[in-house]
Amino acid sequence: MVGLLVGLLVGLIRMILEFSYEVPACGQPDLRPSALVRVHDLYFAMLLMALSCLVMALVSWATPAIPAQHLHRLTWWSRHSTSPRVDLTPDTPPPADSEAPPAHACPPGGDGRFCVCAA
Repeated sequence: MVGLLVGLLVGLIRMILEFSYEVPACGQPDLRPSALVRVHDLYFAMLLMALSCLVMALVSWATPAIPAQHLHRLTWWSRHSTSPRVDLTPDTPPPADSEAPPAHACPPGGDGRFCVCAA
C-alpha cells in the first residue's frame, strides 16, 4: 500500500510539473527542469515502477511477518486447505448499549410511503 502511494505521489508530481511548464517553441531555450527534458516518459515509468517495488520490498522487510496460523486459505496455494484459520482481527459484536434503529424503520417525520416495511 505504501509503495503504491509513493508511486502515485511521484507520478502526480511529474504530471503537475509537465502541465505547469510550457514546451518552448523551436529555437527557444528550454527552461524546464532537466528531469522533464532529459527523462522520457517510458523511462520515467520504468524508474517509477522500480521505486514502487523498492518501497514495497523495504516496507515488507521492515514489518513483522504474519503468523502461519492466519495464512490458511489466504493464498492461492492454500485455498483448498482444511486447516482452521484464525482471523487477524476477531469479530466483536457491537456494544449492547448502542441503540441502532431497526432495518425497516421509516425516516423521521415520514408518512410511511417510502418505508421498506411500512406498518
